[in-house]
Amino acid sequence: MKTFKNALKNSIALFFLGGVLLVSCSDGTDESTSNNDPLESAGIGDVDTTLADIDTNQVLAWNTMRTNAESVQNCVGELTNHFSIVRPDETVDSIYVYIGYDADPDAEYPITLYPIASSADTMGNLKCLQYSHLVNGSMDTLPVSVARHTSREDAITLADAKTRIGRWIDDTTRNNWIAAVCNDRNGDKMGQIFVIKTVDMVPEDKHECYLALHEDSAAIGGYHGDLIIVNTRTHEILQPAPISQADMSGVIEDVVRLVPPFKPLEKANFGLLKMLGIK
Repeated sequence: MKTFKNALKNSIALFFLGGVLLVSCSDGTDESTSNNDPLESAGIGDVDTTLADIDTNQVLAWNTMRTNAESVQNCVGELTNHFSIVRPDETVDSIYVYIGYDADPDAEYPITLYPIASSADTMGNLKCLQYSHLVNGSMDTLPVSVARHTSREDAITLADAKTRIGRWIDDTTRNNWIAAVCNDRNGDKMGQIFVIKTVDMVPEDKHECYLALHEDSAAIGGYHGDLIIVNTRTHEILQPAPISQADMSGVIEDVVRLVPPFKPLEKANFGLLKMLGIK
């Protein structure tokens, strides 16, 4: 934790997201960096769908932290790389996962992920679905029990999913991407929110979300921030979201986007950002 504390001294009362370190993964397909199976620990029993309070100080803290590449890199190197969310019911078609950071270097939970149903992200709302954490610990790739979603041919393959997770786990790849997005003079710095399309999520099932990097030559640093999401009951990876009838591009949408950058006029959808004065 010494490097993490030193980085904090050089930045305003700072704050962040999460990850951890692993040896270099040239093909991104290493089985795991630990012997844990997070799908087993997640369980498939009753889930808590009551609302929880959002710590707005942590959301503001992450907003400050996300502009400082060195602090982000140091924090990422200390943390696990996956967290759980639940789609409460079929009326929730997307979830916004806000990133919160605890500036205390001895915090039990350095990063908290606050999921909000998109329809509930309005001015004045300070409630979220049950939140999850990134904590100090080792990183994991997908357990051997995970399988490709079988209902569509365009579902992400197991190999591709592992490659995306492996890029996040690899210190060099992850740190180079963080430096590129945080130091881009014309960019939006590191993202603030994961936007997740929930069409493929089974209501009340737990879903484990693995931090990942999706290759895109047009993106800053060559990648987009991504999540590989696995249903902990079926052990299947979520498939890409279907395109809407209004979308004439013919391109399948990703399940996850890390924003900013926002689509045109999209920022108005995020009530918590507006309420906190985050631009």
